Amino acid sequence: YINPVNKPVLGRIFDITGRFVSEMKINETENYVWWDAKNSDNIVCEPGIYVYQIKTGTKNISGTVVIAK
Repeated sequence: YINPVNKPVLGRIFDITGRFVSEMKINETENYVWWDAKNSDNIVCEPGIYVYQIKTGTKNISGTVVIAK
């Protein structure tokens, strides 16, 4: 997600059951967030469907991402 409004951003990843997986990485220099497909223990996640939530200011964005082998 590229942050066009230059406000603080929080990005989180959850598995399909709603369990927290990881925080998204923040690149403050380039003003975007991203996920490296690893969990909070820095282990590569299993293939499957994951849900992302991005919050910036009053705007909330969510969607899904798939890890396939």
